[in-house]
Amino acid sequence: VLWDFCMDQNKLDLDCRVLMNTEDFKDKSSVIKENQVTLIINSGLEIDTACLQSKDLPSSVQVVTFQDQLKDFVAGDRYVLYDNYHARPMPKYQHLCLGGTFDQLHNGHKKLLTVGIQMCTEKMVIGITGDEMLKKKKNREMIQSIKHRMSNVEKFVKSMRSDIEYDILEISDPWGPAIVRPELEAIVVSSETIGGARMINEMRNEKKMKPLATMAVLRSNIHTLSSTFVRNNSKSSQTNKL
Repeated sequence: VLWDFCMDQNKLDLDCRVLMNTEDFKDKSSVIKENQVTLIINSGLEIDTACLQSKDLPSSVQVVTFQDQLKDFVAGDRYVLYDNYHARPMPKYQHLCLGGTFDQLHNGHKKLLTVGIQMCTEKMVIGITGDEMLKKKKNREMIQSIKHRMSNVEKFVKSMRSDIEYDILEISDPWGPAIVRPELEAIVVSSETIGGARMINEMRNEKKMKPLATMAVLRSNIHTLSSTFVRNNSKSSQTNKL
């Protein structure tokens, strides 16, 4: 819902951080301080008074409930932290993987990564599509370099959780480490790439490896947020300025 709201307000660059009600993530005060959060949104009806009274909370931070008129707050703010106290417990896996292009790291990517962070207990493997595989992508000249994309992913995941290991690597095919690492137990995909997860398990089966549990992150029914959309939107904005 929060991501949909940002889209409605044309705030594609607004950095949303979602913390579930779990000990898996960094302490809330740490996330606020490290990421210069300026607005906290609670999912419930009551303000998180413990956080509000924290001595580490900068005086500039505003705290509102999800029921408030968010657009009045989001309009001029840079960061949003959505604190979900009603999230269902997720299964846990020691070794988990996910992958993608992760260009123009947007809230759709952050949603995928956040789910992976919550489910993983030891090591999360993140495959990032190499430049060579992206040569035929639309608006290829606007795609960030592999080094830039890997750096953005690393900064985000470590800002959310630092007690697990991250293996962030470049991949040169659609499957990456998912078909060669027997220790992997689960994979996180978007609803559009479930078919890819099925093919990965077929290949793992041929290699006598256990299938990966698949967690599909549903895209919004309202907005389809993708790197292609962000690039096209950016290009349209530049054209209109000319």
